[in-house]
Amino acid sequence: MVAGATGIDFFLMTIAADDGVMPQTREHAAVLEALGVTEGVVAITKSDLADPEGVKSFLATPGSGVANQDLTPVVAVSVKTGEGLDELRAALDRVAARVRSRADRDAPARLHIDRAFTIKGAGTVVTGTLWTGSLARGDELLVLPEGREVRVRGVQVHDEPADRAPAGQRVAVNLVGLGRDEVGRGDVLAGHGAGLEPTFRLDVELSFRPEHGDRVQVHHGTRETPARLAELGGRFWQLRLEQPLVAAQGDRIVVRSVAPPDTLGGGTVLDPHPKRHGPSRDLLVRLERRSRGEPDPSPEPAPTPPTPWSFAFHAREGRRGSCRIRGSTRWSGAPPRSSRRSTGCSRSTRTRA
Repeated sequence: MVAGATGIDFFLMTIAADDGVMPQTREHAAVLEALGVTEGVVAITKSDLADPEGVKSFLATPGSGVANQDLTPVVAVSVKTGEGLDELRAALDRVAARVRSRADRDAPARLHIDRAFTIKGAGTVVTGTLWTGSLARGDELLVLPEGREVRVRGVQVHDEPADRAPAGQRVAVNLVGLGRDEVGRGDVLAGHGAGLEPTFRLDVELSFRPEHGDRVQVHHGTRETPARLAELGGRFWQLRLEQPLVAAQGDRIVVRSVAPPDTLGGGTVLDPHPKRHGPSRDLLVRLERRSRGEPDPSPEPAPTPPTPWSFAFHAREGRRGSCRIRGSTRWSGAPPRSSRRSTGCSRSTRTRA
C-alpha cells in the first residue's frame, strides 16, 4: 500500500458499515498522512447491512486518525441498492476540482517503477505512476540508481497507446537498450535534466519523535531500505541508509518500525545529498530555511588560490656545505614532503614564478 500510494494526490477510502474501522484502516490513514495526501473522500459501504452512523460518529471523534470531517466528505453508500452513489460521485468531483494537477507543473520526467516484465516482440516494459514531467516515444532517459541510458520505444496509459503521457497517470513504458534483468521494482526512470542521483544519506524533517540510533524501515517511491536515525536537533534528523534511494528535496517518506512492523510516521526530504554530520547551529539554520521553502543563502566566494612558486633544490655532494644545483621541479604551492627528504638538501632557494 505504501508503494501504491506514492504519487497520488487524493484518496477514496472505503470502510464497511458492518465491520467498522479496522486496524488496517488506521494504518492506511497513517500512511496517507505521512505522504502528505490530505485530500480525499471516505465511503462507508454496505450501508444496507448496518447503520453507518456508528462509523460516522467515530470518524468525527478527534484523534480518530482517519479523516478530518470538516475537509473530508463522508458518504454512506450501498452498491446493492444504489443509495448514496450519486452523492459519492459528486463528492469526488468536488475534491478533484480543488487539487492541482501534476500535469500543470513544469519538471523533468520521473517515474518510480513498480513492475518490470518482457513482452514478446516488444522487449522490456516497466510500469509506475508518473510523478512529474511527461513521457513520449523517442525520449532519452536514465534508469537509476544504476545510471543506465535508455530510449522510450512506446508509451501506454490504461492499456491504450499514447503519443505523450502526462504526470499523474499510470504509465507503461516500452524501453530500448535495457534487458529485463537490468531493471526492477524500486528503480527510477528519470529525464536527464532531473538532476537525480542515488544517495545513502538524507537530512529530513520528521513528523514524529524517534530515538537517536533507532533502526527503521524507510519507504520512498517504490523502494524501501533499513536505516539508522541520527539526531540533528529538534524535528531534524539524518537517515543513514543501508541501500541507496533516489530522492529529491521536498519528497515525502514513510518511516516504519522494523519489528514489529508498524507505521511510525512520515517526513520530508530537506537535503538529499548531505555529508555525514551531527548537530550544529549553522546546520539547523539551513534546515529551518529549507523547511520553510526558502533558498539557501549564497555561498561565500572561494578563497583565492596561492601563487605558484618555483623551487630549486640544492643537493649535497661531498663534504658538508659543498652543494651544487642538480635540478629544479615546479609545484603549485609547497613541494611534496617526500621530495624535500629525497634531495638531501642542506638549503633551498625559492623564487616567485
